[in-house]
Amino acid sequence: MNMMNAMLEPSEKKSLDLLSERIKRNTATLQDYYEYERLLKKIGYAESDIKSELYKQGMITWEEYIQKRNLAKTNDEKNILEVVVLGSLLGLALAFVISAFADSKK
Repeated sequence: MNMMNAMLEPSEKKSLDLLSERIKRNTATLQDYYEYERLLKKIGYAESDIKSELYKQGMITWEEYIQKRNLAKTNDEKNILEVVVLGSLLGLALAFVISAFADSKK
């Protein structure tokens, strides 16, 4: 995947950063997750890459993720779900940022 083929506009980069922060702080709304997904797709990620951890946890949609997170009976269940799903999601955006930074140094 060459992420440099599909660059984000400056306002979209800012939005990606803002959404990343909301996701990290667990203040993201359902719409935020879908917008984050849209931006990741725009920079070249396939839906299967974006949602791979959701699929591994038996979920298909962001609605299911939020519902499962809200229904977690223990803090450990909730934390594991958040670490697995959100860690991979934020990692994708971080890979883009690192790639863009490396290309700017060439």
